[in-house]
Amino acid sequence: VGFLLAEMAAPAVAQPPAPPPVWATGVQAALSKRYMEHAPSSYDVRTWARAQALDRAQGVPGTGDPLFLCHRPPWAAGMAAPLMHPAFGRFLDVARDSSLLTRKDTNFTADLCHANLLVYENEAMRQAKVESLLNAYVGEDVSKFALAGGRTMDGFIGDRSGSTQGVSWCAAIIVYENELGATNTDKYFQGQCHYAQMCVGNQGAAARLTSCFPTLLAEWQGPFLRISAMGFLDQVHTMPLTPHLMLAVLPDEHQRLQLACTLTALRLCIRDLRQFYRDYHSAMQHEGLRHPALELPAPWPLYMDHGPVQLSSRLHNIQLIKSWSVYSAEFEQQQHGGHARIPVIIKFTQRYGMAVHAAWADAHLAPCLLEVVSLPGGWLMVVMEQLAGSWVPLADLPPPQQAAARQAAVQALEAAHRVPIPGYTRGGVHGDARGINIMVCPATSRQPAEATPAAGGSSSGQAAQWHVKFIDFDWAGEHGVTTYPAFMSHVIPWAEGAGDLRVMRQEHDVHLLQQPLRAPAMMFYNWRQDVGP
Repeated sequence: VGFLLAEMAAPAVAQPPAPPPVWATGVQAALSKRYMEHAPSSYDVRTWARAQALDRAQGVPGTGDPLFLCHRPPWAAGMAAPLMHPAFGRFLDVARDSSLLTRKDTNFTADLCHANLLVYENEAMRQAKVESLLNAYVGEDVSKFALAGGRTMDGFIGDRSGSTQGVSWCAAIIVYENELGATNTDKYFQGQCHYAQMCVGNQGAAARLTSCFPTLLAEWQGPFLRISAMGFLDQVHTMPLTPHLMLAVLPDEHQRLQLACTLTALRLCIRDLRQFYRDYHSAMQHEGLRHPALELPAPWPLYMDHGPVQLSSRLHNIQLIKSWSVYSAEFEQQQHGGHARIPVIIKFTQRYGMAVHAAWADAHLAPCLLEVVSLPGGWLMVVMEQLAGSWVPLADLPPPQQAAARQAAVQALEAAHRVPIPGYTRGGVHGDARGINIMVCPATSRQPAEATPAAGGSSSGQAAQWHVKFIDFDWAGEHGVTTYPAFMSHVIPWAEGAGDLRVMRQEHDVHLLQQPLRAPAMMFYNWRQDVGP
């Protein structure tokens, strides 16, 4: 689904300029209409609750879908900012790295804090003071800007040409409030509404057709600043990059460095976005059509190259599988002096047990691992063989087949635990060996020569009728050394001793595999039980 240019008439007759691309479906047209329904300044709690389909009285989802995928309410989650655009990932990297600070950054931080801790008679006075400092620091005009239709942004870094085709680029939108809570308008949603209406008005811009139109949102509320990332994919996706930071140089070294690093990240991200709009999107070939990957929606490495990440031209027929993190595609590889397309699964994650996956794959206990690429912001892009044909998750088998397949899975898991892992002194542990992460295939199906019953381990009886491979190595690591992540789901019957930030053990894998394949959703842990005097 994408934007379509209006059809051109016969070339023999002079025609007026073609109108900008329009929404291609009724669903998109309705979404566009919803974005234009309210003025940005009208987004108080009642308005944004309606826009987000939130039943305020009950605190539950109401009728319809959220207009902004901005993590508020919690079920309105959007794509992670580093996956929307590499500049957002670099923002996070810079904000965590004090080695990039310069004297310019630290002195600007001190001046900005001093100015923002003062009291101003009105918002215009505060805004004028911030603008005078910010203009010099980022090297761009950050003053007010009126969109077509008369709605004015408090601050704007982007195309000010006033073209009838709309805004061709935008690095940042700024919203101000004299003091935190001084007005009824929710600045987070006000800024997102400004952005959405700008995007609706410039559907024909090259950057809208070839990218997510990446833009920062800065909420300046009294002496507090929060910076978020915005992108227009299938709809507006927004993610805060910082908490609300108090603009004060406090007697705490960590706080001072964190604040200065964040402002440095803001400066460099604006520079990176400006460079992106200047160089990258203008070279993209779009022929009036929006890139289809944007409407899936898909993370940026699937449709654009950046720095060392150069895989997009080798990916074809991309399909979304799971919530902006797992995709299927055809991956172009050189084979026997030519090129061949092989089916792959592409996963985006912040943690991955590459050593365990690779070793188990060599033992024919996991899909072949093809590529692991580091992305800005601490994310990984993992490309692996797709198990197609007769392969299905163990949890999806009909009950009559589950017993034998589970027996084969247990034997395969025991074999996997014995596989030596390069660099480990102990064996590997999967960490999440549930039935949904174990693929099985009848041994009667035609498989590559290396795919043996029970994944190459010795087997007997009905277990010998199944091939087994493990997937989803996000948590995998060394037995007795690697720890579980924080924020684990507690509706899963984990083994005794397994839990947030605790050490993973192979017996935990075995326990999890022995649980019901489709366990009922129930809470197995509640933090209140550990609260006491």
